[in-house]
Formats: sequence, C-alpha cells, structure tokens
Amino acid sequence: MNGFYGPDLAMVHADGYESTARHGARYVVEALAARGVRNGTIVDLGCGSGASSLIFTEAGFDVVGIDVSAAMIDIAKSRNPGATFIVGDMHGAELPQAAAVVSFNECLAYVIEEGDHGPTLQSLFRRLRHALGPGGLFVFDMLDETPHAGSDRNVRFVETENSSIVVEATRRGNLLMRDITLFRKDGASYRRTRETHVQRLYDPASIIASLTKEGFATRIDRSYGEHPLRPGGFMMECTVD
Repeated sequence: MNGFYGPDLAMVHADGYESTARHGARYVVEALAARGVRNGTIVDLGCGSGASSLIFTEAGFDVVGIDVSAAMIDIAKSRNPGATFIVGDMHGAELPQAAAVVSFNECLAYVIEEGDHGPTLQSLFRRLRHALGPGGLFVFDMLDETPHAGSDRNVRFVETENSSIVVEATRRGNLLMRDITLFRKDGASYRRTRETHVQRLYDPASIIASLTKEGFATRIDRSYGEHPLRPGGFMMECTVD
C-alpha cells in the first residue's frame, strides 16, 4: 500500500466517513446489554479516528483501540483521552482479555493473507478466541465479491467544502484496489496526496468455516440493526460458548 490514512486522508475520513462505525458500535452495546454485559474491555481493531471507541467509552466500557495509522490514532486520542490507543498491526499487537472484539469499516479485509509466510485471518481468529472469555462477542464486517461484479474498473468523485476525492477502484480476481487522490484545501490552494488501498473480497461461507474451526458460533447479516451496509457488505456476529 502506498501510504495508509496519512494526516490529510485521516482528517477527511474523520469528518465524513464514520457512519458505519457509529451504527456498529451502538449495535454491539445493545447486543452486550442483551447478554447482561454493561462493563469490561472492548478491543477495537482498526479503530480509525475513534468514532466507535467513543461510543463504547460513553457506555461504560474500557476501550483498547488499535490502528496502523498514526494520524488516525492522533485524532482518536484527542476525541477520547480516557481510552487506550495503540499504533500497530492487529496481528502483532498484544490483546487483553475482553468482553468483546470489534472491527468496523471492513478493516479485516485489508489483511492480505500470505499463506505460511505471514499472518492469516485464521491465526487472527485463533488469537481473538483466546482473548474472549465465555459469552464473549466478536463483531466485524467485510465485503463479498459483489462489488464491481461484471466490471473491472469504477471511478467515483466526491467533493466537500474543503476537499475533493477521486477514487478509482479496480478489481483483480478477489482483490479490490483503490487508488485514492485527495485534494485538501490548504489556505488559498489545495494540497494533493495519493494513497493505494488493497482489500480482499471474501466468500462469507469460507469465513464462517474459519470461525467455526476456532469455536465461534456465527450469525451473518447485511446490516447493523436498521443500518444497511453498502452493496456487498456483510457483518458477522460471533459468540463464544
């Protein structure tokens, strides 16, 4: 990846792309309350600028947020000084014992599996299973292969008061590559930054099989409560008996 949520893109994301994280966090708080859980630690993988973490803190939970973007973590710390935020890879970060682990905005899809030569989702699921006690909850969302079906390329333009973004998405097999060009207002001019993000598109059945292997009971849906995910998006609610 050519950079990953540097300062400019992190700020733009924090200003207008947090809806799914907020809805997901409220969904998790309600799901835990239904189980009689109203305190404990929630680990937020790919916590970004801290929108979901703040909701967890306000609900009375301790929060450990992990993200590879230092710029995102800086924003999260400024919003929620009562939480613990770590700059790091979710595969290598130490995981505390937790009541729940979450990952919103398809963050797990940025994990590019490398077989025996690198971390895999299977090994991550195994680590999360050990971090969760009986009754623990693991909630996350991903993309299936629906996006850009029948099309190898899609270009999207988004303009706001202080920025313009061009996103060119290219599908190569089960990989979705996003070339992002951002023009952010800087005084009387605009500053340009570019990043390339790569996501893997997953067959939900294969993810369920991997989770089952690690002892999770799994339910799949296309929304967080009444908040639908974007086309191709699916969420999984996984519990530990």
